[in-house]
Amino acid sequence: ELAAIATLKRLADIRVIGWQPGIDTDELKQTICTAIAASAGWDMLLFFGHSNEANAVGGQIAIAPHTTLSLRELTPYLQKAKNNGLKFALFNSCKGLDIAASLIDLGLNQVAVMREPIHNRVAQSFLIQFMQSLARFDDVHSALQKATQALRSESNLTYPSAHLVPSLFRHRDAVLFQLQPVGVRANVKTLLPPPRWQ
Repeated sequence: ELAAIATLKRLADIRVIGWQPGIDTDELKQTICTAIAASAGWDMLLFFGHSNEANAVGGQIAIAPHTTLSLRELTPYLQKAKNNGLKFALFNSCKGLDIAASLIDLGLNQVAVMREPIHNRVAQSFLIQFMQSLARFDDVHSALQKATQALRSESNLTYPSAHLVPSLFRHRDAVLFQLQPVGVRANVKTLLPPPRWQ
């Protein structure tokens, strides 16, 4: 997963936070919450690991062995992140429907989740394909479609129907999130003449 995320380094500022042996779990919780709510803001939030439905608390994510964070606990930090520009969240983890509902209710425009339990290999393959599409400046809907099509062709015999598990939830009028070119790539489009049919 980290290698897949690294494909975006030339396009995005990436911060990875995760459990390591010896780290105090309360300190890890605070680090995660503080990072999510950073005043500089984030365009995209990505979680990969284990999660579960928990309707009473809006879903749960596992951040360390025997340690979870509920979406209810994360809500004030996610609200700050949304106010600071958060546009899209991807939870590449099992049973994400409660998580998606919580984030959409919070006002986040676009959330991608896995609706059902999914095998680690399938989740990894999905993430690689999804990140590659984002790096090519596809919007999140197109990236999800391409990743699920790849799953269908790669995993149909070993993990039938796995391609049906990833889902994108979004507000109807939301502009689909996509990474924007930076540096020279951002200026090339303005230098090119318009297409003849315009």
